[in-house]
This record gives sequence, C-alpha cells and structure tokens, in this order.
Amino acid sequence: MELMKDLGYRCVEKIETGMTLNRQGGEIVGAFPSAKVSGDIRAIGPKGVTVHCECKYRPEKEDGRLVLQWSDFETHQIEHLEAVTEAGGLAFVSWVTSLYPARLFWLLWPIPMRKGRALTAAEAAHIRMEHFGFHNPNTK
Repeated sequence: MELMKDLGYRCVEKIETGMTLNRQGGEIVGAFPSAKVSGDIRAIGPKGVTVHCECKYRPEKEDGRLVLQWSDFETHQIEHLEAVTEAGGLAFVSWVTSLYPARLFWLLWPIPMRKGRALTAAEAAHIRMEHFGFHNPNTK
C-alpha cells in the first residue's frame, strides 16, 4: 500500500471484513474471512481512474516452482477484476512469493492465465508495469 501511495495513488485503502475463527476445545484451529469483498485494496489512480488490487501470497511448490494458479482465485475475485477492467478501471494482482528474498509481482489484469494453466514467476517478470507508474527493467 505504501508503494502505491509513493507512486501517487490516492485514497489507498485496504478492504477488510474481519475473520471468523474456528475453535476446537477453546483453541483456534483455523480462520476465514467473514464475508466476500470486491478485493484487497482499492485506490484512485492517475487521472481519477478506479484501481482495484487482489493480493495473493503463494509460497513455492514442493518441487521448488513459483506459480500462480487459476485455482488460487475465488470466482467472485475474478468477476470483480474483470468488471473493473470492463468499466475502464485498472485491475491488477499483487503476487508475493515466499522465496527469500521475497518477490513482488504487479500483474495487470487480465493476466495470461486460465483454468488448467499456471503463471510462472519467469513469465510474471516480463509483464509490463508502466500502468503503475514505473518501468519493469525485464521488459523492453
């Protein structure tokens, strides 16, 4: 969120619903969001455009691959990313990996991924990011 503010985005806010806790014998054994929300962060971008961000933290797989999969998204998340884009807003996915040092990818929606096909970290590194106010040195 601070990076977005530093890049000139305004009204940057995290969307929260609170968490519902699962307990067994008084011990917390799990938690899940209390309600579905449109995304994780919303803001106003350059020239007043609506900005929507869906954040994903995905650690590397057991085989060492860094991938973001279609199944990492809930249906309502995909629907909202698409609705924002269709309305002329900026929708993107912020993907954080667990590999040390952690990597952050800002991926403009739609991303080159679909059911049955994952996006690799190598592919994500080549997605253009000028829409966010900076240039990805991995692209020309």
